[in-house]
Amino acid sequence: MQWVDPVSGAGMVWSNRKGIIMIESSNPRILHVKGEGTVRVDPDLLVLGIKIERLEPEYVRAITEVNAKTDLARQSIERCGIARSSIKTSGFRIDPEYGESIRGTRPFLGFKAKHQLRVEIPMDREKINAVFRALAGCGADPEIGIRFEVSDSEGLKQRAIEAAVKNAADRAEIIARAAGLKIGPIVKIDYGFSEVQVYHTDFLMNACGADGNLAAPDLEPQALGVSDRVNVTWQLI
Repeated sequence: MQWVDPVSGAGMVWSNRKGIIMIESSNPRILHVKGEGTVRVDPDLLVLGIKIERLEPEYVRAITEVNAKTDLARQSIERCGIARSSIKTSGFRIDPEYGESIRGTRPFLGFKAKHQLRVEIPMDREKINAVFRALAGCGADPEIGIRFEVSDSEGLKQRAIEAAVKNAADRAEIIARAAGLKIGPIVKIDYGFSEVQVYHTDFLMNACGADGNLAAPDLEPQALGVSDRVNVTWQLI
């Protein structure tokens, strides 16, 4: 913390690892504060990222086969009571596949088609187990990624902004009181437009060859968090 004689018109700077709070040297009655807010909640959605692949010698056959396998996966999930609107395509691609180089030449193996699905499931242990068993026995041989999310991610981001503004106000009160002043009206608010992300934890498993005996892993998801920051300028009185 640095103090300068207020009679001279200089100001004060207070800082720590989390932010900087400043009274302008040109105007000791203006205070800038950076506020930071973090909100954590328990997830209410389990999201499966399902990847299905087929390698075939012909382009059209690769697409046909991966579509058929994907349809098997979709139908098995729907039979567990998951609405089709919760089963979305998140990616699709087809590429030529080549083997290891032999005397400077890589042999052509065929075309590999990949179809990726995103499936949203409520945090219901019985329903989650049913989906895993269905995927293991459907014949699609999927690779399964697991992610926990919150359905109201926008609401969570708004709460983080509110927490950041409150944090800025609390810091402003502390520094103003230490300086023998009081917080007046807000002069300016600066808020960045960078996208705020909700943090997740991902897991990966393969259902290939599980023969219908794949059980959902016994996972206890940690609370998901989102952070944001805002800069607020106050007049001091």
